[in-house]
Amino acid sequence: MTQAGRALVFIFLLFHQQALANRPAFLTAEMDNEYRQVINHLSEVLPATDLPLAYLTLFLPMNLLDVRATKLSPQSQQEFSNFNLGVLGHQFLNINKQQLSRLPNIAICQNDDCLKERLDQINQFLTVANPFIEEITSLKALKVVQHTAPEVFRINNTFITPTDIIDYTPSAEAGFVPSGNYTQWKSLSALPDIARLVTQTADIRELMGLFSVSAIVNITAGNTDIIFSGISDNHWGVLMNLKAKAPEKGQVNAQGLEYEKIVDLGDGRYYYQTN
Repeated sequence: MTQAGRALVFIFLLFHQQALANRPAFLTAEMDNEYRQVINHLSEVLPATDLPLAYLTLFLPMNLLDVRATKLSPQSQQEFSNFNLGVLGHQFLNINKQQLSRLPNIAICQNDDCLKERLDQINQFLTVANPFIEEITSLKALKVVQHTAPEVFRINNTFITPTDIIDYTPSAEAGFVPSGNYTQWKSLSALPDIARLVTQTADIRELMGLFSVSAIVNITAGNTDIIFSGISDNHWGVLMNLKAKAPEKGQVNAQGLEYEKIVDLGDGRYYYQTN
């Protein structure tokens, strides 16, 4: 390794030592080690770039840099989402601290005009997507479908691109996804169950791309969270087919995020914004 290369490695390690030294209290030593493995893995997967915000799309809900700590308590999951944006945003977005701190605001809607735009977007999507949503909610094996591009998407914990397929196992302590525990494949032939879900979600993924829907999460049988966009702990979308009590402001959703705004759209549908 050249002297310049050693210097870059030193700077990289120094930054992460400083960042993780200020980690949330709920990250145990083992969780800290698991998160460092995630950082190292993502650094290997994503090519280096100097372009500002080049990887912003990967921070959208359920995408590769939207690391989720699925085994933490709901409150800790929300705190971790902000911590993760701080650490990975510093590394991959090439913007300064002030710009990074303001980034979550792009997902916040606090006036009637933007709310109307969001509700119109939801209505347009559901008008054409309802039959396909009913199909995928009946798929017991499907937990998450995420869309980045026609050939770049996520099914459950498997991230798929034209050149690579990475199947993640949640980390043992924190349940990180992505995690440092993964298997890489070149073909879906090694993952027949995922291949079947890829085929079964093809139509809805096409519509997700057309209407800018980031992810769809099957919460429980028949209950679906359609996440249109967001970053860190700020998501917005629509809850579908809720059989239980209506969601309320201040409650925490399946991703550990607190509802800031709820609008009853009728027929068991609720617009929401988390913050």
